[in-house]
Amino acid sequence: MPAKNRMPDTPREPALRTGNSGRVRSLSPWPLPSRLEAVLGALLPALFAGFHLAGLVFFLNPLLPVEFSGYLAATLRLALLLAPFSLAAHALGTRLKNARTRRLLPWSVTVVLGAAALGNWVHASHYSFYLPPGINANLIRTALWLSLAAIFAFYTSLLHTVNHRAYGGKSLLLLFTVVAGSIYVVVERRASFQPPASPGIQATSGLSGSAAIGSLDSAPTVAGAASIAGVAAISGAARPHLLVVGLEGATLDVLLPLARQGRLPFFATLFDSGSYSRLESFPPVRPLALWASLATGKLPFRHALAGPTLLDAPWLAPPAELRLLPLGFFALDLDRLLGTHRPARRADREGHTVWEILGRLGRTTAVLGAQEPLLSVLPSGAEASSEFFRGAPGAAPAFPVSFAGRLELLRGAAAGGDPASAQDRWRLAVATSLLGDADAPEVLFLDLPGLLDVELATLGGFHSAEMAGSRAAVDRRAANTLIDYLGFLDGSLAQLWEKLPEPRFLAVVSAYGVAPPEGLRRAVGEVWRAKRVSGTFAGSPDGALILRGSGIRAGEGLATARIVDLVPTLLYVTHLPIARDFDGRVLTEAFDPAFLQSVPLTFLPSYEDLPAVAAH
Repeated sequence: MPAKNRMPDTPREPALRTGNSGRVRSLSPWPLPSRLEAVLGALLPALFAGFHLAGLVFFLNPLLPVEFSGYLAATLRLALLLAPFSLAAHALGTRLKNARTRRLLPWSVTVVLGAAALGNWVHASHYSFYLPPGINANLIRTALWLSLAAIFAFYTSLLHTVNHRAYGGKSLLLLFTVVAGSIYVVVERRASFQPPASPGIQATSGLSGSAAIGSLDSAPTVAGAASIAGVAAISGAARPHLLVVGLEGATLDVLLPLARQGRLPFFATLFDSGSYSRLESFPPVRPLALWASLATGKLPFRHALAGPTLLDAPWLAPPAELRLLPLGFFALDLDRLLGTHRPARRADREGHTVWEILGRLGRTTAVLGAQEPLLSVLPSGAEASSEFFRGAPGAAPAFPVSFAGRLELLRGAAAGGDPASAQDRWRLAVATSLLGDADAPEVLFLDLPGLLDVELATLGGFHSAEMAGSRAAVDRRAANTLIDYLGFLDGSLAQLWEKLPEPRFLAVVSAYGVAPPEGLRRAVGEVWRAKRVSGTFAGSPDGALILRGSGIRAGEGLATARIVDLVPTLLYVTHLPIARDFDGRVLTEAFDPAFLQSVPLTFLPSYEDLPAVAAH
């Protein structure tokens, strides 16, 4: 063939050269033994993935110190976990594709970058309410840069694989730059976050209509209880007795239809004589975190109770604790690689609960059934934790000692009957006894967890029988079980309301709801019957809020309410100022205009430095 028509030689694999001995010699830039090359080629992606997973751990725990030793220790621990999977994947890839490890390495880098970008995107959305706004924004920016890096790595790998081209110096430099750049972005974005020195000032927007006209921003300082009491006395009205009942898992989708049908007469009275609303929860459903937000009026990144346990990480310098971990770590027991769990304690909470605020202002309080990290021993109060009622090992005893004796007596009085309602009957017996005293507490918080267990076991069947008209026996049994339990709660709450001294105010609340199975779960339920009749937390269903008392509009369905709105609303009801570091607002639309005019809205910076005072 003439030279002018000859096609130029394009190397499709690493060039080969024959030496003087006649043996073929590779011109590869990495002249390593094949086994060592295979092991190193599989360990490098595991190390790279371990770093990005460690970076995600640091993003989810923004208070951790950003130091090289911490990143290195976390990277090695997680890389050790990922190494076997990487070795198996590379071994399988080399056998199936008959390719050398070095040609799979760019694809491994691409997969790691894509997974890291996806993980950052998912966690920025999943934990959006659990992370400070600054760190959340940085996590999103990191995900954007990692997505761009994954596109560059994918294009480079695809171009060389399709054309069977060898990786030249420029291609290798590009891949190295992409890897180094991804590491830099993670470290730089995480290090650029500066935790706020103090809680931010909450704007007073969201007050409209007569509430905005009648509000008075006196902005007192927290110099002591006397200054706040002086502000509270502006209205001159008597402070009502507060009864706050937490119904775990309660939802208006169940309560409203049954009340309108006359099967829950007391709830029907509450809906007709009070205001009610869906209570917007936020994902994921972590009961302690959500109830802490409801009790403090602050989001989880402010009150610092993100879950029931914290993970001690002694490999950090100095040793620290992890509050959040990537998805799947608990399910797969991967958390053991990073430390050991310990239960959350009261000292871990960084915000006052509403009963702590009221108790420090001298109001006699009683808290029955709240989780132990939410409690605080007050000289003017009585308390018994959920762990105490459940008989959990190591639970703190009830306070004071005299109150503990009463609890044991009432435990026997509430024994018998349905075992499913034993916990609620005991707590209701204690609450009824307290309200029957001559010196009944001015503020009573009662948590009833039994409804949650019943709904998780029966809500799907209830919806099938009551909403979809199913005649299946299993659905009818589930519906009857739930209706019977709600009837028990309906009568019990009616008795508590009758015993509550005048003037009185009742709030029935749930921090999250339970939803019937939908989509794939419902399809599975057609085969697996237990899944069809059960309930689920999927989608973080909304809870419920019902308010009744002086000043509350009758039959008012509120358009929107969030779980952080309860504390400001309760403080307003008791004629106290609203702290500006709350994340919630007063639900002014639930009150009569006359009440809004007589009790002006007042504000102060924070209750966190409020000194404790003796009871009046």
